[in-house]
Amino acid sequence: MVALPWLDNIELLFFLLAFMDLRLVEQGELVEHYRLMAICLRRYLTDRFDFRAVALTSGELTRQMEAQGIERWPARLISGLLAECDAVTYARYQPAPARLEADNAMAYEIIDTTDGAAHPRGVAAAGQAG
Repeated sequence: MVALPWLDNIELLFFLLAFMDLRLVEQGELVEHYRLMAICLRRYLTDRFDFRAVALTSGELTRQMEAQGIERWPARLISGLLAECDAVTYARYQPAPARLEADNAMAYEIIDTTDGAAHPRGVAAAGQAG
């Protein structure tokens, strides 16, 4: 298993890029690839928004995303990809190569689509302050 350092938001994007460069799938490490993808996404959500995505079940995560103002489409992408990660990691599901490519692309799309989806923790919305 690859150890993860504490990362800030920008480092999480670089971590995602770096872990993709490890080419774990090509080394026969499909489960590790999806495990790290899930960790990266959950850490991103934890650091980006005001809830601990790393400690929530998938159902709790969906409710928290809605409560934080994350739009329905990005929330569905996140839930779907994390379900895929769980299936590979725990149920030993083997995605087809095209599905694997789509999942990798979706990880980047999630970060891109949630960039303005809600206000980051500690940042007040423009025009909402007093």
